[in-house]
Formats: sequence, structure tokens, C-alpha cells
Amino acid sequence: MTITEVRDSSGNNIHVSGTIDHSTVHQNLAKRQATFTISDAGEKLQVLYKGKPQPNLANATTVVVIGKMEGNQFVAHDMMLKCPSKYESTKEASGSGS
Repeated sequence: MTITEVRDSSGNNIHVSGTIDHSTVHQNLAKRQATFTISDAGEKLQVLYKGKPQPNLANATTVVVIGKMEGNQFVAHDMMLKCPSKYESTKEASGSGS
């Protein structure tokens, strides 16, 4: 779903993806929570993630969060991160033979 669609949705297992605004990332390891903002197509969404700490959150470019809307905030119980550094060496290796 897009950020716009999520704002008008109900349900507990909504999937939404976006680009992470790293200036907004705050992790509280003791509470097992993280807050951050994601954006997509000019829209922004505040996310509260409650769950297992994600050590790669600072390096990720995009994220898929799974959860529900509570007021103006998306409360996620799961997330999947996409980290570009994991794939950069593969791209460079495949591009060097051309």
C-alpha cells in the first residue's frame, strides 16, 4: 500500500514501504522500540516500531513496515529492511566485466 492508502486503512497487518529519513531515526533498545519517518511519492509517515531491535536500521535505505495506523502514526510490529551495501559489491563485480 502507499502512504496515502494506509492513512485511510484499517487492519492489523497492513504493509507499507518507503524511504527512511535517517535524521528522524531514534532507537530505544531498552524498550525495544524505534521511531522514524518514511516517505514515498512526496508523502511522509511517522512510524513507531515495537519489536526486536534492527541493527541495520541506520544503514537501510528503504523499509517495509507491517502493522496498523493509530491516529497519525503507523505502529509496526515487524519490518523488513533493504540495505544497499549488501548489493553494491555484486553490482561492481558484474559491471567491471563490461
